[in-house]
Amino acid sequence: MDLSGINDLILKEYASAKGLLFENHLYGCFTLLEQRIDSSGIVLDCSFDQIGVSHGFFKDLRTGFTGSTDYQSFWLPLLSAEGHLEENYVDSLEDYIFDAMRDISSVFFAPALDTGELPEDLLSVAEATFITEPAEPVLVKRRRLPRTRNKHPVTPIQKAKGLSKTRKAARLQGT
Repeated sequence: MDLSGINDLILKEYASAKGLLFENHLYGCFTLLEQRIDSSGIVLDCSFDQIGVSHGFFKDLRTGFTGSTDYQSFWLPLLSAEGHLEENYVDSLEDYIFDAMRDISSVFFAPALDTGELPEDLLSVAEATFITEPAEPVLVKRRRLPRTRNKHPVTPIQKAKGLSKTRKAARLQGT
């Protein structure tokens, strides 16, 4: 497949799956491709849909991406085949696709190219793609504390933090 065909494939995939999941996966594929050139061997160390999770710029379990069969059939031989991979071909492929992603103003891919991470302002945008509000408000019944016969005050039960808030706080502290 010549480079114009690859560019068309990537742009077609981008059009059908625009957003964080595709851009993170594409970045992960290029990270693995660079590792393959450096090690001259097979570097695919995870399932195809988990490449973005393991090697993308936004390493989060929710960022799995499968893509179309054409997209998979393009990347799998490059990442898993044994044998020599021409460095000139990879450099041309990178230049071609990086320029194309900049030209279409990809939200996450192009800004992550310089440092391998998302800028701080885009981290909140990326995180917001996973936050969904319930369709209908959830009514929570308040639990009343039991009355006691004596007149000693009853200590109220403390509410536990939700898991998502705890994980988010831990992730922010770990950064």
